[in-house]
Amino acid sequence: MQNDLQSTFTKRVAHFENEYSIYHREHKSLAAIRIALFLAFVVAGIYAGNIREPFLLFIFIVVFIISFGLILNRHNKIKFKSQSALLLKQLNEEELQRTSGDFKNLKTGDEFFDKNHSYSPDIDIFGSNSLFQLIIRSRLLQTHKLAAKWMLNPTDKATIIERQQAIKELTPKLDWRQQFTSYGMHAEKTQTEDQLKSFGQWMDERNDFVEKTLWKFVNVIMPLFSLTAIAGWLWLEVHYSIVFIPIMINTFLLKVTFKPLLKLTEDFDDAVKSLKMYEHLIISIENNVFESEKLKTLKIRLFNENKPASKVVRSLRRVLNQLENRGNMLYLALNMLFLLDFYWLRQAEKWKRKNGQQAKDWFAVIHEFDLLNDMASFACANPEYTFPEMLEDDFSIKAAELGHPLIRQEMRVNNTFELNGKGFVGVITGSNMSGKSTFLRTVGLNLVMAQMGLPVCAKGFSFSLTRVFTGMRTSDNLEESVSSFYAELARIKTLLDSINNEEPILFLLDEILKGTNSEDRHKGSVSLIQQLNTKNAFGLISTHDLALASLEKGNEQIKNYSFNSTIKGDEILFDYKLTDGPCRSFNASKLMEKMGIIVRHQK
Repeated sequence: MQNDLQSTFTKRVAHFENEYSIYHREHKSLAAIRIALFLAFVVAGIYAGNIREPFLLFIFIVVFIISFGLILNRHNKIKFKSQSALLLKQLNEEELQRTSGDFKNLKTGDEFFDKNHSYSPDIDIFGSNSLFQLIIRSRLLQTHKLAAKWMLNPTDKATIIERQQAIKELTPKLDWRQQFTSYGMHAEKTQTEDQLKSFGQWMDERNDFVEKTLWKFVNVIMPLFSLTAIAGWLWLEVHYSIVFIPIMINTFLLKVTFKPLLKLTEDFDDAVKSLKMYEHLIISIENNVFESEKLKTLKIRLFNENKPASKVVRSLRRVLNQLENRGNMLYLALNMLFLLDFYWLRQAEKWKRKNGQQAKDWFAVIHEFDLLNDMASFACANPEYTFPEMLEDDFSIKAAELGHPLIRQEMRVNNTFELNGKGFVGVITGSNMSGKSTFLRTVGLNLVMAQMGLPVCAKGFSFSLTRVFTGMRTSDNLEESVSSFYAELARIKTLLDSINNEEPILFLLDEILKGTNSEDRHKGSVSLIQQLNTKNAFGLISTHDLALASLEKGNEQIKNYSFNSTIKGDEILFDYKLTDGPCRSFNASKLMEKMGIIVRHQK
């Protein structure tokens, strides 16, 4: 199955590389035609000027504008297709990276890391070789924020089922999914936190002066004055200097719009690219038919009074596109004659008043669609994974052949196990490096995935809704003068304080109380396990303290598990398989000997 996927992605890389070459050649040809057309216009303009034919010059200008506009439009379309092919090639190369376990250069989500979160620091949600890298293909910052929210906050049963159905529907649509993701990649370099913040502020601000009656009147009268002056010069033989009268008045009037337009164009320097990207994403949804309730509901939200959101967004993009061209010489000339700044600024304000609040919801829809699309891409890349079932009973997890999703398939060892009952504690003993910590992370990470709506790395998986709490990577903090033992105690206290009677908690604690002497560690561990036995929680605790295995006797809410190793000659062999009962093998002495420490065995 994995080889089939690699073959598919490899073929797609070659396909899009060839497609890019074709579009790139046409793109260069159109660039040459644009230059030739401009030079032809210059020659024609000089000719019309030499023979003193203003009407002929006017015809040349009209023909040039129309011709140049058509070629420019074609040029931009080919440029976009060329870039899309390149991005799709990159997207499939990244899929190949994931299949081979190579996560470098993929988005890490480090900006969402929270050392105080209940499980994020311990089970590789963010960072290098993380769940974020495994799932996220999107380049949209708001999609990343939404992904982090879903990863860090479990949801309800109905929402999980809706997400599962949406993911299942999108999974087989490989072409559509990758095209959707590639649209977002076009704006990767233009989307920044500052731009998003500025755009949000602009949506909430009102610029009332352009709607005052005086300026509406000016915006109509002055362009008519300019047209009258031009007509008098061209056809009534009035001296050409008459055209400078409206130009001088308009230049003075344009000072009123200078500051608001300067702010608008500075804040949205790359807004046109972002809006074009959103427009393509919306059109992709509008042109598709969906069956799952989640996707149908999201699509319905992309309509404004039965008008598609894509058309509304396109109208704003065209307004901002005109404002971006304010530095163009042709725009400057027409602006002084017809007060283009007034017109486009008024159009932007009218759009904002009418559509601003709903547009925020449209963008939210896109980001949720984008995230579900990424989750479907993850499901497609891992066809052996299973969509989990939710149990009605609390405090229950049942897993068949459960594996760690961040370990390559050929190296992964799967385990079957189950946890059942309020207050249940599974005590895992095992030798060093036998797999205890990895197993705890396997359980935690798969449960997070299940509660996001994702398929999990197992042949079968059922669970009851629960919050996850981990204690694995506690360490000292010199800046805060905190020892690793104190940090671990603080983590355990947070766990105990978090447990209430409203929702169950699954705890995963690794090598508890490892920072103190063996006697205190044993007493503290016994007390903690007995306390957790009475709480609204259940979970797993790993330890080197074999004496804790005795707690199982006479207590049905405690069960022993273990990971074992075997020693053959100088080699320590691990099978990484979870077995019932306490650990039967130890390897610390052999490990020390392999490191050059002479261990003297007492007789």
